[in-house]
Order: sequence, then structure tokens, then C-alpha cells
Amino acid sequence: MLGWSGFMPSLKVLLIEPTRTLAKLVTRIVEQVGGTGTVLTSGTDATRLLRNEAFDLVCFAATLGGQNAMTFARQVRAQHPTLPLLMLIASPDDEFSRNAQTAGVTQVFLRSDITGLARYLEVVAQRIHEGRLQGRALLVEDSVSTARLFARLLTDIGLEVISLTTAEEALLAFAAQPFDVVVTDIVLAGASSGVGLVRELRTAHGEAGARIPILAMTALDDTARRVELIRCGVSDLLLKPVLAEELIARVGNLLRNKRLLERVEAQQAELRSMALTDQLTQVHNRHFLVEAAQLALSEARRHGHPVSMLVVDIDRFKTINDTHGHGVGDQVLSHVAGLLKRTSRGEDLVARFGGEEFVMLLPHCSVEDAARKAESLRHAIEQAEPAGIHVTISIGVAGTTPTVHSFDDLFSRADRALFAAKGKGRNAVVCS
Repeated sequence: MLGWSGFMPSLKVLLIEPTRTLAKLVTRIVEQVGGTGTVLTSGTDATRLLRNEAFDLVCFAATLGGQNAMTFARQVRAQHPTLPLLMLIASPDDEFSRNAQTAGVTQVFLRSDITGLARYLEVVAQRIHEGRLQGRALLVEDSVSTARLFARLLTDIGLEVISLTTAEEALLAFAAQPFDVVVTDIVLAGASSGVGLVRELRTAHGEAGARIPILAMTALDDTARRVELIRCGVSDLLLKPVLAEELIARVGNLLRNKRLLERVEAQQAELRSMALTDQLTQVHNRHFLVEAAQLALSEARRHGHPVSMLVVDIDRFKTINDTHGHGVGDQVLSHVAGLLKRTSRGEDLVARFGGEEFVMLLPHCSVEDAARKAESLRHAIEQAEPAGIHVTISIGVAGTTPTVHSFDDLFSRADRALFAAKGKGRNAVVCS
């Protein structure tokens, strides 16, 4: 499970802006995303402050009074290679923006584009708030000193790290326990390389291997090798020597993307479940029943085994609603559905067909066995008194025959039997 926990650090922004109005506006944006801003008007003062105090981001005007903004950007970038630098300019100027990026500026914003700046600050603040990640990393590196450094960096951001030196060891570890990310060098001790490890994970370890984020590291800046690694299934690639901040950023991105994908898939699964489940009774709905029954009947015809169906109707349910209220009626529906579900086998299917009517599809079950089950259910409901009232059910039973070819055929026979059960005075079981 990925996430963030513990103390949540806030975004620290150093703003160098001579215009008081804009400085106040940017400071307010920083505070709105949960950060703090320090405002200066001089690039020289900012350079001095950055020697003694750490900031997450520097935002500065293109005109810094006595100091050239490009010179300021180069000085800061030389001291802080990974610190984001944002420049605010008065009007669009492609050449000026290219020169600024060459000088080390991360991104250029128009002074009028406060919305774009706010979005950027929000993303950075969110990343900082996430802070320490949670998860298990498999680190595969045969250099003891490098492995020790990388393990410490990954541990510092909250990961549990399993550090190994060969692809063979890594594959055994991956098969034995779940991991959230794999970080591997391409050149490894042992018979197999990092390329072999990636290929084996992607092809021989099922869904877990196919989905695991893999960050590969290589000291060989070779185009053919990079293309081959991507073809093998590497999620991201890092050139050695590895910058600590880059390793942390890339691993963090892989883990956050994995978490996002898992969240989306969980939501999709929930939506599928909602689409196929009756929300009141939590048994399957009519749509799912029809589709599943068609498959069950096709399999029964192919293998020659029987399938039976029970159509269950709560007797005089309208009277229950009218006399006791719809809340009690809902309790009765849920109780009946729960009993049908609890008494079903793993292969049976229970669905609410509509209103007070339920259907049970029973594969590998003869009509005689289905009738005995139906009688047992009828008796159990009569004795249960759900919601404290006397409730009975009527059940129609039907089974597959040479003339039953579809769900509609089987349901029609069971429904006719139900009609006959009600004609006998209800609280009865009739077989078709």
C-alpha cells in the first residue's frame, strides 16, 4: 500500500519580486497550497540567503534591479543543481525564454498567467506533502558501496528495501513476496544480467511481474541498449553516475503512478460490481443473471450435466409494504436474499430478478435435488419471521431438458411452476 504518513512538510518558496502587488499575490497562492513564502527584492540578497537556508522552489522576476536575471539563474543553478527555478516575464518572448532555460530556469511564466503559476505550485506542494512513501523496493546492485547508498536513499523516503546482488536472487525474492518497485543495475554479478531479470519478470511471473514498475540503471549510454531495455519492459531508465535527487524523483513517480493506477482499477471494479449487483440485497441483479445463465447452460449442453432453476417470490409482498412500511419491506427482501445466498453452493448463482422475485441458478443439480432445496428454503423462511413478521415464499422449480436451449426457456418453465404454486394457495413448491 502506497501513501504518505507522519509529519507533512510544507512548500518553502523564495520569491524575488520588486513589485509589491505581485509579491503579495504570489505569496497568497503559496499559502493557499499550504506553503510559506519569503519575499526579497534583490537577487544578491537571495543568493546570500540560499547559502544558509534551504528552499523547495525559487520564483523570481526577469528584472532584478541591479542584477541580471540570467546571471542570477546561473549562480543559483551552479549552487543548487536540482532546485526548481521559475521566472516571471512581462510578455511572451520565445528567444528570451530559451535563453532563460539555457541559464538554468526550470519554467518561464507570464506575470499575467497567475493561474498557470498556481497550478505549478499546487503540484509541487502536493509532492512535498506526500513526503515519505510506503512500499517495498527490490534493489538489485552488485556494487556494495552503491547498493548501500541507494538503499539508504530509498529508506529515507520511507521504503522497505530488499537489497540483492544477482538476478537469480532477485527472481527468487520476487516469487516469495510482493514488491512495489524494482530498481536494478543492468550489469550484475552472476550468470544473468539486468536485461535478463527484466525479461524474466515480465514474461514468467504472471500479472505481478507484468505490472511491477522497473527502474533500470546503466553506465553505458548506448542507443541500442536503451531501445532493447525499453522493449524488454523497463518502466524508466537512469544513466550512471546516478544523481541522488533524480533517483528519488524517478522512484517516487513510479510509485505514485502505480498507486494512481491501483486507485483507478479499484474504482472501476467497484463500478462493475455496482452495475452487476442489486444495491439493496447485495446479490446479483437481473442483467448479470441473464449473461451468467447463458454461459452455464452452454457448458451444461457441452458436458451433459443438469442445471436447475428456482424462481422465488415473497407471498403478498405488497401487503407487507402497505401494512408495515417500505422500510420493513426492505428488511424482508434483504433477509430472504441473505438466506438464499447463505444456503447456496459456490457455483450457484443468486439474483434479484425484480421487485420481490429472486432466481437461483443451480448447475450440476437435478430437478429432484432442486425441489428438495426449494422445500428447505420455503420452510426456513416460514420459520424465520424476518423483521418480526410472518413471511412465506412460493417457489417454482424447473430443470434443463432436450427442449430447453436458453435462459428464457428455463425461466419460462420455472415461472409457470411458480404461478401454479401461487394458485395452490402460496407458501408452496411446484416443479415443472
